[in-house]
Amino acid sequence: MLMRPNESDIPAIVDLVNRAYRGWGEQRSWTVEDFIAEPRADEDEIRQDLADPSVRLLIVRDGATGAPIATVRLQDEGHGLWQLGMLSVDPARQQDGLGQRVMAAAEDAARSAGARRMRLYVVHRRPELLQWYGRRGYGPTGETRPFPGQASGSGSDAGNDLHFVLLEKTL
Repeated sequence: MLMRPNESDIPAIVDLVNRAYRGWGEQRSWTVEDFIAEPRADEDEIRQDLADPSVRLLIVRDGATGAPIATVRLQDEGHGLWQLGMLSVDPARQQDGLGQRVMAAAEDAARSAGARRMRLYVVHRRPELLQWYGRRGYGPTGETRPFPGQASGSGSDAGNDLHFVLLEKTL
């Protein structure tokens, strides 16, 4: 199901992630963070992830077209701790459980690489997403992290007082 992308997939991954997180495109998603103006991903970020040996960027391809329809980012943080991020599913395919299957496959991939715990960050203004991850065994650690641009008061979203909630799960 999950496979590593190649350089030629970068534009499609950026498009997929931004449609899922920012609502760009024709179909709206329940995962849209429309209170954030900046793109969720850009080509440079994805290119860096592909080059980073601690990161495993993985995609699911459409069986008919070969285009990426889901993606997830895993990062080995050492000592059995991994971070899951950028879980994105094509908005047109979000009602068939693909996100749950991608998450389970990502956890299996991390576990087989030595992960004992998985962490992820969710914007605090997303209670439905916090609940979705909670149903999959992720619980709040009590830690938060500033949203990029928040600590310095810069960026177009600085007035939104955004921060991340850290969730964690034992694998």
